[in-house]
Amino acid sequence: MYDIVIVNRKVVAIHHGGSTPIPEAGFVLRTSVKTDSLDVSYTGMPDIQFALQVGPVLVQNGKAARQFDTPFYSGTGPMYPPTVYPLDWAKARAPRIGFGSKKGEPVLLWASGTNRFFYKQGENPCGASLQEFADFCAAQHLDECINLDGGGSSQIVCNGKRTLKLADHYADLREAERPVPLGLAIQA
Repeated sequence: MYDIVIVNRKVVAIHHGGSTPIPEAGFVLRTSVKTDSLDVSYTGMPDIQFALQVGPVLVQNGKAARQFDTPFYSGTGPMYPPTVYPLDWAKARAPRIGFGSKKGEPVLLWASGTNRFFYKQGENPCGASLQEFADFCAAQHLDECINLDGGGSSQIVCNGKRTLKLADHYADLREAERPVPLGLAIQA
């Protein structure tokens, strides 16, 4: 097996044997075909003009997911990059945003939460674990749903007003908006 490490449309490494960490702002392709090419092009999707990197799957075929749905997490694929964010499916609570469908119609769901360092029981929303959020989405009878974002990056504005309570706070407890590189706008 060969791991091809890509950052900014450039092959930055080709590693034989697996266990290649995923770089920040990049990804790893695993293949059995050896390549020496350093050219990167995206083909086979001429009608796709925009795509998002999201996950994990929360609901598939109407059933709530029970764990991460990727070989990266189980240790059989390239490893996730080091992170300070907890990856515990059942216990790590955070704000969540999910996008799914119900009988062919799009559905957007979210759970407010506060950064664990500033959370005060009874005063702040506590967010949801991925398991809780997956169960909630399935209970809403969604056919499919995927996690869009979580934590302090989760922000929603509806009709010009912020709807999701921000998770991050300054030391004086004022809400702090986290800068994110891109937002998704949906017009009804």
